[in-house]
Amino acid sequence: MTEAAPAEPARTVALQKIYLKDASLEIPGAPQIFTRDWVPEIDVQITTSVQAVGTDQHHVLLTVP
Repeated sequence: MTEAAPAEPARTVALQKIYLKDASLEIPGAPQIFTRDWVPEIDVQITTSVQAVGTDQHHVLLTVP
């Protein structure tokens, strides 16, 4: 019988600040579009970049076009 390897401590992410540079929402055909049956098509594209700003701190940029 072998001994189990010690479990690694769980990693955590703590959001300290959120900065929203630009946001817009367009709903073509509103409000009539909400009165009919609809099967949504989902296409999520997210790009990320990470920059270290300290020993345990990182600047993470999420871009959702």
